[in-house]
Amino acid sequence: MAARTAITTLRFDPRIRYLADLAARIQRRNLTDFLEWAIEEALKTIPIKAGDNPYGDNDEPLYGDGPGTVVAGRKTVSTFDNSIAARSHELWDVDESDRFIKLATKFPHLLDFEEQQLWKRILESPLSQTKDGKLDVKLVRKHWAKFNSEAKG
Repeated sequence: MAARTAITTLRFDPRIRYLADLAARIQRRNLTDFLEWAIEEALKTIPIKAGDNPYGDNDEPLYGDGPGTVVAGRKTVSTFDNSIAARSHELWDVDESDRFIKLATKFPHLLDFEEQQLWKRILESPLSQTKDGKLDVKLVRKHWAKFNSEAKG
């Protein structure tokens, strides 16, 4: 059975580390629980836009500088409605290949260079396509390890 949590090593400025520890004490949490809570709260305020252009096409809001509202064209929308937390169902999947496909198809501008290379390899591979040339998620899942090893060299 897989672990319920992932271990992550973080480096903090000593001042931030100390203040975060104090904040955790105030909330009667340990530092790990406090950091997880703080990240979850931040995810509610950071807007995310789908599409190829992060600057406001597809009737999606523009990136904002913080909480509040963001204007896209004639539309004003709450950043909460387009926050990473609110759209997490569009980003998260328990299966790594499905999670990658969600990111690559809905938020391609967030792919790093290695992920762009992997996505190109997947799109160009006959192992990921149906007979009519469409992407088949089940085939990508089946050949995920092969795509990854090829992309890494």
